[in-house]
Amino acid sequence: MLKTNPTIVIVSGSSHSSANFAPLAKALNTAGFSNILNLTLPSTSTETASATSFDPDVEHIRNTVIERVERGEDVAIIMHSYGGAPATQAVNGLGREEREKAGKKGGDFQLIA
Repeated sequence: MLKTNPTIVIVSGSSHSSANFAPLAKALNTAGFSNILNLTLPSTSTETASATSFDPDVEHIRNTVIERVERGEDVAIIMHSYGGAPATQAVNGLGREEREKAGKKGGDFQLIA
């Protein structure tokens, strides 16, 4: 069960950048959510764009989520379009049950498509 003020990670689609979701991030902040991460995926970044694999996107999202859950934060991931594919893959094995079996705390997150 997520706490009332989770870290919110916004994962955009392939045709969008984090800038497209800045109004959403601002609205969430205005609504009282204090920790919002609006990710720019490697595959959509002009410096590192690559259509050959979504693995860099998965790794970027996974590292972001791991960092937060290891701090004990709950995480809600808002995914748009293509962002759902790497985000879903990124959280594989990071749930509370899996982390408890590995002797780790945290792992409360929710995916929102």
